[in-house]
Amino acid sequence: NSWAFLHKDLIRTGWGTYRDIRLGKWDLVKDRIKVLLRRKADPYYTYSYLRELHARYGLRAIHFFLVGNYGGFDTAHSPYSKPFQSLVKETADFFPVGMHPSFASHTDEQLFENEHTLLEGILHRHVVRSRQHYLQLRLPSTYQQLMTKGIREDYTMLYPMEPGFRASTAIPFMFYDLDLEQVSSLEVHPCAAMDGTFRHYLKLTPAEANERLGKLVEEVQAVNGQLVTVWHNDSVSEYDGWKGWRWVYESLIERATPEENRRRGQYHAGLPVYLMSGEEAE
Repeated sequence: NSWAFLHKDLIRTGWGTYRDIRLGKWDLVKDRIKVLLRRKADPYYTYSYLRELHARYGLRAIHFFLVGNYGGFDTAHSPYSKPFQSLVKETADFFPVGMHPSFASHTDEQLFENEHTLLEGILHRHVVRSRQHYLQLRLPSTYQQLMTKGIREDYTMLYPMEPGFRASTAIPFMFYDLDLEQVSSLEVHPCAAMDGTFRHYLKLTPAEANERLGKLVEEVQAVNGQLVTVWHNDSVSEYDGWKGWRWVYESLIERATPEENRRRGQYHAGLPVYLMSGEEAE
C-alpha cells in the first residue's frame, strides 16, 4: 500500500473505517480522519525519507510497484490513479523501478502482460526487473513467463518464513532452464531476508531481528557476496505495529554498506544515485 489512508475510493475508505471501529482500533480511526482532512501526513508515505537515506549511502534501492487490479490478495492502490502514477514516475527519477506482478497474474499470462505493459506505459521505458507478489514462484514456468516480456532480473528467490539463502548462494546467477537445457537470459538475485519474516512469521522484536540481520551481513561479507533484503514502505513508517523497525533498517544499511559507497553517497547527497542505462532509457 503506497498510502495508509490517502487516495483510496469511498468504498475502501468506508470499509476500512468500519473495520477499525469493529476492532476497536480508535487510534487508526482518528488518524484516518486527520489524514483525509490533511491535518496529518499519511504514515505510509516514507519515500522522501528513504530517498535521503539511500542517497546518503550511495545505494541503488530498487522499488517494485504493484499495478494489478484490486481483488483477492491484490489490495494496493489503483494503478490508474494520478497520485499513484505520479509516485511511480517520481521514484523512477531517483531509483530503478521494477514490476511487482499481482497475485492473480501468476496463473494468468494475459493479465501479467497487461500489467507489464501498463507499468512501461507509466514510466515510458522498458521494465526489466521483477519480484513476485507473495513470492509466487513456480519453476520453470514463472521465470519463462518473465523472460517472454523482457524481464532480465528477478528478486523472488527467498524464503517467506525464515531468513537464509534459498538458492544456497549470495551471488547472482543466470537461471538455467532445464526444459531447454540452456542458460537463460534471466539473472536471479537471491534475497536473504524480508521484513515480514521477522515480524509476522518469527514474531521477533526489532532488537532480535537486528541481531539476526547482523549475522547475515557477516556471512555475506565473508564470501564477498551481494546482500539483498526486501522491505516495504510501511515497515519503516514507525506506525501500526512497526514501531522500532526503522532503526533496524538503518542499522542494516550502516553495517552492510561498503565505505566507498558511503563516500559516494555523501558526495551525491540529495541527487539521483541511479542513472539509467541507454537500453533502459529507450
